[in-house]
Formats: sequence, C-alpha cells, structure tokens
Amino acid sequence: MKALLRNLSVAGLAFVLACSETSTVVMEPLPERFTPSAAMSGGPIVDQSVESRILVAASSAPPLETYQAQFWAIAGKDRKFEIRYATNGDGREHDEHDEEDEKRPVFWRLRLEEHSLVTRPDGTPLSRGDSLLISVTVDSVRLLVDMEPSGLQFNPNELATLTLSYGWADPDLDRDGDVDWNDRTIEDNYLGIWFRADQQSAWEQVNAWHDRERQRFRMSIGHFSGYTVSW
Repeated sequence: MKALLRNLSVAGLAFVLACSETSTVVMEPLPERFTPSAAMSGGPIVDQSVESRILVAASSAPPLETYQAQFWAIAGKDRKFEIRYATNGDGREHDEHDEEDEKRPVFWRLRLEEHSLVTRPDGTPLSRGDSLLISVTVDSVRLLVDMEPSGLQFNPNELATLTLSYGWADPDLDRDGDVDWNDRTIEDNYLGIWFRADQQSAWEQVNAWHDRERQRFRMSIGHFSGYTVSW
C-alpha cells in the first residue's frame, strides 16, 4: 500500500510539473480594493490611484467630431445630446443625420427626460420652457468628460442618462506592453465609471450598466461633474 501511494504521489507530481511546463497564461495580482470584501463593503468606492488607470485612446482611434460642445437644454422637453467619432477609422466621413450609424459610433451621449431639469445650479427653479446652456469638454487623450454647469442637480425621480463608450480605447488596459488575459479580466470585472465633483476631489465609482458587446457604459446621473472610464 505504501508503495502504491508513493507511486501515485510521484505520478501526481509529474502531472503538475508537466502542466507547469506547458502553461503560458500568467495572471498578475490585481489591486486589493477589488477583493470580494471590498466590493461587498457597501457605499461608494473611493480610490486616489484611479487617475493613473484612466483609459486612453488607442493610437488607431479616429478623432471625435469635437472635443468641446455646447447644447441648450429646455425644461419640460426630452432632449438628447451626443458627440460621435468623426470617422470609423478609414478616413471617410459618414452621415451625421443617421442616428444608428455604427460606422460613426457615439462616444458620449446625454439624455434628459421631460422632468429632469428642475432647478439651476444656484437653486433657482426652472419653469417649463426655460433654457439652460450645457457645456461638455472631452480630454483629447484620456476617456474623461467634464460637464457644466457645475453643481446642476437633476430631478431624483427622473434622472439624466449618460452613455460613455470605450470601444476605441487602448486595449492594453494594465499598460504592461501586451494585450492578454489580465486585460480581459479587467474589462470583464473591474472596469467602471468614476466621477469627481471637481479636479481637487477624489474619484468615486458609480453604478453603471456595462454593455460588454458594444463596449460602453450607461448610467443615471443626478448631477454634472467629471466622468471617466477607469479601473
């Protein structure tokens, strides 16, 4: 019996060594804040290192149609505003009136419902038909958007909807020089939307629906601030 157990142990060790020799996938440890205990602790996740992990545009990414835009929102009306990519990467422009033109995908979209706007940033009530100028600034390298007027609050019963796409982001998410299982793991499990009230504030993660197939996030927002895609 001892001889049999010894033979089994040797065989098992040989199997483990064989597997080790043929294995090519190496999973590097991820930040501690992504452990189950951190994810289940409740409340917003605040991380000072988010800034260094903000996604950046791929070298092959087409330019946006604009990096600064202004829109008039009107209280009492459904409105949709968006910034699209100028081309699909082949150097050709596409029909700007085609809402579902997949060759010219949306990078940023803001949807305001009929009753989303209720007050100005200073607390002054907005009456039906009143207009409010919305300004959007997109970072030219990082997937980061700042929306103003700062301090604008939306109706908690009819929040605004924000969509951000990362389809043209550099796929090397951990920036280690290659695209591997670590990057896929980050995208599937840890990538998210973060916001900050101003440039001096820490980034906080917000709840967002992750459409992995189209590589975009959609979320309800109660106020304007800076929003980014990071992990």
